Amino acid sequence: MLKKVSCILLSAAVITMGCSTHSAKVNYAEFKSDINIKAGPWDGQELGSVSGSQGGFIWSDCTDSARGAIEKMIAETKEMGGNAVGNIRWRARGTSEASCKKGWGWFGLPVFVLTPLFMSSAVDGLAYKIAPAGAKKLGLLMLPTNEMEKAAFIDTVISL
Repeated sequence: MLKKVSCILLSAAVITMGCSTHSAKVNYAEFKSDINIKAGPWDGQELGSVSGSQGGFIWSDCTDSARGAIEKMIAETKEMGGNAVGNIRWRARGTSEASCKKGWGWFGLPVFVLTPLFMSSAVDGLAYKIAPAGAKKLGLLMLPTNEMEKAAFIDTVISL
């Protein structure tokens, strides 16, 4: 009986699934510590929700996946006719801190040893069509227009 119970407990421990979240690594000293947001009327239009996600193997770099997710969010915003994005949240933690979720399940079963474990980074935001002055007033981020601006935009979103 004891042998049967211990086998069941061992099996349950081996088959346990789990996940964890990880932060993208950014040097926050490079960015402004505060963003001024002023209330009041604004001339623009909220277009709706946008998102982006990037997956990979569990050993993939979270920062690289976060960058890929942001690129997809930029593309979706542009497809909607938007030129700015705001209210950015990362799904893994539900905050503005760039993060990834890593799935650690099934690692103990011999059948699944060669099956890759997965990591994902997903970001959500709101798309806007607004003049640059209005975007600055509301604390929105204007979409990049070239590759250099794109790199700076992605670094800014990861550093929020």
